[in-house]
Amino acid sequence: MTFLVTGGAGFIGSHLVGELVKRGDRVVIFDRVAPPTINYIRNVVVVQGDIRDIFEILDVIKRYDVKIIIHLASLLIPESQENPFKAFKINCEGALNIFEVARIVDKKVKRVIYASSGAVYGPAEYYGNKPVNEDAPIRPLNVYGMCKAFVEWMGGHYYNSYKLDNIGLRFALVYGPGRIRGATAFVNELIVNPALGKPAKVPYGAQKFNWLYIKDAVKAILLACEVERTRHRVFNIGGDIRTVYEVAEYVKRLIPNAVIECEPGALGWQMEFDITRAKEELGYMPTYTIERGVRETINIIRAQMGLPSLET
Repeated sequence: MTFLVTGGAGFIGSHLVGELVKRGDRVVIFDRVAPPTINYIRNVVVVQGDIRDIFEILDVIKRYDVKIIIHLASLLIPESQENPFKAFKINCEGALNIFEVARIVDKKVKRVIYASSGAVYGPAEYYGNKPVNEDAPIRPLNVYGMCKAFVEWMGGHYYNSYKLDNIGLRFALVYGPGRIRGATAFVNELIVNPALGKPAKVPYGAQKFNWLYIKDAVKAILLACEVERTRHRVFNIGGDIRTVYEVAEYVKRLIPNAVIECEPGALGWQMEFDITRAKEELGYMPTYTIERGVRETINIIRAQMGLPSLET
């Protein structure tokens, strides 16, 4: 089966492509940047393209007989906030192009999976500081969240009007090796800097985050690809809930000489998810606690730099 992964050169995309290749699937990466480290891998085709060009996407789907589209291409929070027009073109129009192309080819594409975000939710106090499920009112606080809310609505429209099978995954804070961009890229400094003997200075010390390790995020995507059918179209995908302070303290336990400064502040939106729907309909359960994910991230980074792994 051939999968099209838009944004396949990015953080989540590159990890996902690796898993698909391990399974023996054929993958077409569609990204504005060609990942040179993937070009030589068997069963992977890299197409440099613009998600805003619907005809280019249509050509790729027809040329490679794509059966499942995994849409991850997106302008992230800081860039979206700085340039709302560009965010609309890439995040909203880009996703709309994916839905429309999948409709045009008329059932040749079996399903579209797309990345949504917990950024569609409002501040925690709006929900009584309790975990939210997918039926909670959405109240985006930034341009990125507004774009994701639009994409979810259009996914529902294409399902209801054209029976286009699509599933949206509201990811929490996805972390792991390779995370270097976005509003939550501070996690890279929090974990990677101490792993390499460098000091770290990070924001949001007291805020609770939903820490979703990259391998659990990829697992959720694969489950969404494989499930026969679902009653709902959108799912919360979360992991372990901890404050930044708590994660920093764990890093210090692993690396006693680590220098980590946690500053105050809040990212804003609700990060405590109820993932009951994903458990029941996708069979999703996170397998990585924050301890396991942080330790694995540190050891991968240290191995890449030729440093010894942490003792177990």
